[in-house]
Amino acid sequence: MIESPRRVAVAIAAVASALLVIWHRSADAEVYRNKEFGINVSVPHDLPTCSGATDQHDHGIAIYLDPSDARGCGVLEGRRSVSIFASYNVADETRTLTDYLNWTCHDVLKGQCVAAPKGLRIAGLPSAARQVNRSDGWIAVVVLAQGGRVPNQRPDDFTGAVNYSVTLRTDQAHLGDDLSKLEGLLRNLRLNPPK
Repeated sequence: MIESPRRVAVAIAAVASALLVIWHRSADAEVYRNKEFGINVSVPHDLPTCSGATDQHDHGIAIYLDPSDARGCGVLEGRRSVSIFASYNVADETRTLTDYLNWTCHDVLKGQCVAAPKGLRIAGLPSAARQVNRSDGWIAVVVLAQGGRVPNQRPDDFTGAVNYSVTLRTDQAHLGDDLSKLEGLLRNLRLNPPK
């Protein structure tokens, strides 16, 4: 079917407007960097964030998904958020990615892990994703990865030196929109673990 020139012009204008909105949002992003763990991510300015206090070790950032929620840092429960967290892989419970996933499901998220929505991953590193549907109505979607090496690590030891987690906390009413935000953050997340 051949479209009229007017319909084509309207469609081109709509696409150009959408691209302008996307560009404008990315231009309004704030970049969080953590040199120790090699984290680099752009966060939209309208989303409140919290990262390590000046007197604490910085392990990552919490991004709150409701711009109107004025509660301060440290209150994660009962808030829709995405947290990006990194720590050194020093425990037997998290030695492999499978171990790390099991430990995160049972000991951190305290629930039964089920399949996460397809396609969630951390680019450039082996990763795994799962979902926990909590009895209180909250949903946690976690994407985990391991990477990097420590000094003097044996050549035949492929254990990742750093554990990375990206965790969405949301509820059923906001799941679709918040998954889109998680996917956007994962697309622009760059991890450069120590080598």
